[in-house]
Amino acid sequence: MRIIIAWLLSFPVISLAQQIAFQEYAVSEPGVSSLYAVAVGPDSALWATDPSNGHINRVTTAGEVSSYSAAYCSPPFGCGLFGITGGPDGAVWFTNWHLGLIGRMTTDGVITAEYHVPGDGAP
Repeated sequence: MRIIIAWLLSFPVISLAQQIAFQEYAVSEPGVSSLYAVAVGPDSALWATDPSNGHINRVTTAGEVSSYSAAYCSPPFGCGLFGITGGPDGAVWFTNWHLGLIGRMTTDGVITAEYHVPGDGAP
């Protein structure tokens, strides 16, 4: 990685600021959330699980932020949201290790299916 960066910076017309741009978006109040997994959804938005409050957050490329409740919280274990991914069916799929389930959410934030893992599984 250092070789590539050094090579790119060796061009006098390209500055580091021109090569890298970041944008931050707040998805909740500071100190309230603990985002865990992030994935690109089928709608090209970023989707993130928040195990501290049981929400799944969506951030569009335009910076619009949405938050959807996806878990029943059970202190002191939190809400159990863990992994997330965009599915080939146009939905977002997520896991909840605390409840032992895999869930399906539409890009509008509606949970359409929950599948419980047999036994004591924690996906």
